[in-house]
Amino acid sequence: MPTWTSPRTWVAGETVTAAQLNTHIRDNLDFLHSKDHASAYDSTNQSLTTATYENVTFDSEHFDSNTMHSTASNTSRIKCNSDGLYLAVFKVTFDTNTTGIRRVQLRENAAGSDAGGTARGVWNGPSLSGENTVIAGSRLCRLNNTDYLEIFAYQDSGGALDVVAGTASTWFQLMQLAG
Repeated sequence: MPTWTSPRTWVAGETVTAAQLNTHIRDNLDFLHSKDHASAYDSTNQSLTTATYENVTFDSEHFDSNTMHSTASNTSRIKCNSDGLYLAVFKVTFDTNTTGIRRVQLRENAAGSDAGGTARGVWNGPSLSGENTVIAGSRLCRLNNTDYLEIFAYQDSGGALDVVAGTASTWFQLMQLAG
């Protein structure tokens, strides 16, 4: 993955080398063009306990440009590989049930805990009669190269309730916008 080099100030009459052009022009343009991005989803429904936040896991990927997500370990996380401004986007689909509310949290560096790290946002929705409840959201986040984001889902139907799996039902995406 290309890295950003602060552009230098050129001096009149200075001889410019190919290495300098590559570092200050080619590599910086590659960096601007090749931002990190990942999109993950789960291939099986995930059961949520009533009245408890649980992190949503993702065992499959649409794409992952720079090992931002793992399908084997810490599958609830999408991590950053370089400092920058990122756009996080998600959609969580809860199975049909007419009781209670549905809620989704986006947290930074939470280590699997709905009270850990930093809350980046909470989205709420009512339960619906005859159809799944869908909660979608997005957030701009300034993140460092060691940071990661996780999604936590909550429902209080009085019993277990599934988060619906599938490429169009429940997914999580992170894209770097700027360094």
